[in-house]
Amino acid sequence: MCQKADRIHSLRHLRPFARHHLPGPCLHRFEECRAKVAKPCVGGVPAEKLIFADNGGGRIEPAQTAPIQATMIMKTIGTFFILLAGLTAHAQNPVLPSAATATNAAPPPLTNLVWDAETKELTIPEGDTNMFAYFTFWFTNTAASEFVITDARSFCFCTVPSLPSKPWHIAPGTNSPIQVKMDLRGKIGTVQKEVVVDTTSGSKQLLVRAHVHSTPAPPTPAIAGRSEAERLAGVGKALVDRQVVFRDANCTACHFTPAENKTDGMAIYNGVCSVCHDSKNRAPSVTDLRALKHETDADYWKFWISTGREGTMMPAFAQSQGGPLNAQQIEALAAYCVKTFQPAAAVTPR
Repeated sequence: MCQKADRIHSLRHLRPFARHHLPGPCLHRFEECRAKVAKPCVGGVPAEKLIFADNGGGRIEPAQTAPIQATMIMKTIGTFFILLAGLTAHAQNPVLPSAATATNAAPPPLTNLVWDAETKELTIPEGDTNMFAYFTFWFTNTAASEFVITDARSFCFCTVPSLPSKPWHIAPGTNSPIQVKMDLRGKIGTVQKEVVVDTTSGSKQLLVRAHVHSTPAPPTPAIAGRSEAERLAGVGKALVDRQVVFRDANCTACHFTPAENKTDGMAIYNGVCSVCHDSKNRAPSVTDLRALKHETDADYWKFWISTGREGTMMPAFAQSQGGPLNAQQIEALAAYCVKTFQPAAAVTPR
């Protein structure tokens, strides 16, 4: 076995050790040296270093190998010292994992999210025509680290919890509300629905319950008796002239007549407003008053009730504009709207 074969044999035994213990740069240098030494050789000399000559007997043999062999031995010794230096440096200065990778902080226990109640319930009295019930659950993060709420859901389309964002990051020591909206249309008796709040620490189950003693008022006979084609024809007219609903005989039965002689704000709303704003066929351009994003006051409602909005189907209800409502009726309707239609976002942390 030639000297080079001895060196290859030694490096092969060193390779597993080097791979496990050498830092990156030293391991790279080790592999380079091992590759060089492992090249084909003749008599212990790399083939590309051989100088061939005719020995005079018709045979071509390598020449000038002694100086080259000495050079290879020196390189091998140099490689040994490089490896030794690398191992020593690595032992004295081991590469330690950073704090970020060494520990992955576990989320706080679910019990650190403390709720004001796990069940919320309310009663819808006889004669109440509200079509939605609203529940508010308050929670507090008592942990030393943040909670992350990923989702809130129910198992019925009639009950919808809402979050300000997904995911929702809750800082330590803070409290916030989760709003739940229940659609009461067509329901009577006790209505109970489950709400699930998903977090990175697990899921929390909540319960909402409504005792409905009367169903919301059904559509007026005039609406119930109209076909879909007639309804769409009326929408088309209102898009051209928003005040037509107070003049066209096919429209006044729903938008004008029900407000006559009414002085109660709720009665006026149910008579001439809910037909559009609370309809299951509510056009996308008609505002969902129960999903407002800003707070309102009486002046806000009186302005929009009286003047309507140009470029939309919202008519001007003031008698001075050709509508059915006098000043007293507008005042009563505005007071009802202030009390009934305020955004969930208006609730502030306690």
